[in-house]
Amino acid sequence: MKKLGIFICAVTLLLAFTNIATATKPTEESFTIDNISLLAPEFVFKGACLAKFNMAAEGDFDPEPDSQYFDGEGGFSYNEKGVINLCTGHGTNQAVMTVSDNNSGDTVTIRWQGQTTNFTMSPYPSGTVSGNFVVLSGTGDYEHLHGQGTYDGDFFAVTFTGRFHYDPQ
Repeated sequence: MKKLGIFICAVTLLLAFTNIATATKPTEESFTIDNISLLAPEFVFKGACLAKFNMAAEGDFDPEPDSQYFDGEGGFSYNEKGVINLCTGHGTNQAVMTVSDNNSGDTVTIRWQGQTTNFTMSPYPSGTVSGNFVVLSGTGDYEHLHGQGTYDGDFFAVTFTGRFHYDPQ
């Protein structure tokens, strides 16, 4: 009985190490979302300076030309919410974004959370954004993709830089 237990443990460890060995090594890459079109931003004012916002957006997805993880250009859409202090121009933002590959139709879902600075409402909502992101899920070629990193940009173009890898299939 003791030999059977040792054998089962050995097989379990072997399988675990086999799966670890087939995962891709995390590497750093960047991609940009740009040509961002804000779709009906909604602001709820809470006093003279504070406003909650909710907005949707869409635009272009541009990976690095030599990307190991993203096949080609595509589009994106996201829903973002946050709070802005209109007197200081600072606030918080968080969003869930879906990126679609134009070639395959496969998607990646990314969540981000961070800060907004230099916000202004005139002549249209604009400002700078920065924070952290994580890959939540994917479909098709991106089903086993994982990654996390930082983002930085403005309301019209944002660059995401992080470490990505694929789990074993």
